[in-house]
Amino acid sequence: MLSASIRHVVRASPLRALGAAAILTATPVVIAVLLHEQVHGALLASTVIAAASLAYAAEDDAAVLLASSPTTLVHRRLVRLGVALGIVLVGWTLAASLALGRTPVVTRQLGALGVTTAGASLAIGTSATRRDLAQPGFGGAIGGLTVVLLVAGGALSVRWLPAIDDPSAWLRWLALGAAGWGIAAWETRDPAARPARRLPR
Repeated sequence: MLSASIRHVVRASPLRALGAAAILTATPVVIAVLLHEQVHGALLASTVIAAASLAYAAEDDAAVLLASSPTTLVHRRLVRLGVALGIVLVGWTLAASLALGRTPVVTRQLGALGVTTAGASLAIGTSATRRDLAQPGFGGAIGGLTVVLLVAGGALSVRWLPAIDDPSAWLRWLALGAAGWGIAAWETRDPAARPARRLPR
């Protein structure tokens, strides 16, 4: 029963949209290489796009079908996250392989930026889903919003938001990422586990 439930979750995942996200992930570095431009900024952009695409994991299209199954919301989200991560990593791996040898790769910076972007997109997506504010297929919009917010924050020099191209700010990025992942985990609680509201006397 559990394996059948997993198959339903995988089939309900937006595979075409995730494939498009993988292509979009590799695009900045490919363009930079073809135009003989600096690749470092393009690789940062690819990392942000790939991580923001994980917002698709916040959707739960198989919820109605699997409502009576033993598959919990946490399990379904983890499966969707694994599917999304596996697909977008193809595009990011291509981008990283093209960037190697053309720019010094700061692993801590890329990792912290990816963790933070993914945490932010998942926090927004899971919060919207839990409050029934999201429509099916909204993952792409959430991912795009996360990218815009990060880029705009970096351009406007928001105090609490570290600069995207600052390698020394990786600890601050990780702190923000931990907050986002914490919110996503809290919002992924099974609806049946929520305490019942007290009825007015």
